Amino acid sequence: MGLVNEDYYYDEYLGEPVSYSDFPKYEKKAERLVLGLIRKTADEVEAFPEDLQTKIKDAICVEIEYMWENGLVVAISGKTGSGFTVGKVSVQAGASAALAGAKSMICPAVYAMLETTGLLNPAVATAAEPWPATRGWI
Repeated sequence: MGLVNEDYYYDEYLGEPVSYSDFPKYEKKAERLVLGLIRKTADEVEAFPEDLQTKIKDAICVEIEYMWENGLVVAISGKTGSGFTVGKVSVQAGASAALAGAKSMICPAVYAMLETTGLLNPAVATAAEPWPATRGWI
């Protein structure tokens, strides 16, 4: 089971309605994105203090909502439509649309929620520097 279950999503986070049958799929994909962003495993997160776990779980919930609203294709691949044609009129997406698609894979609110945790630090931790010393908490 993932870090976020439906009870947490609806009762604690107060998330927007997501199809019951689709929830496990969205939760798993959102969890993978957030854990990849912070470079941690679910087991490592479960060992964190409760307040830090809550921020990570809330970030996963934000990503679930983001994927539900935007669709999995846009949220996972970052690919937006390349354009459309109606009759003789054709509209094509430019280079800026491609960049916007790449940026859309992770909800901006996820970055905002995790910013205060110190887990977005791009530094590579070493075995000699265990958590939390590598994250600037001490």
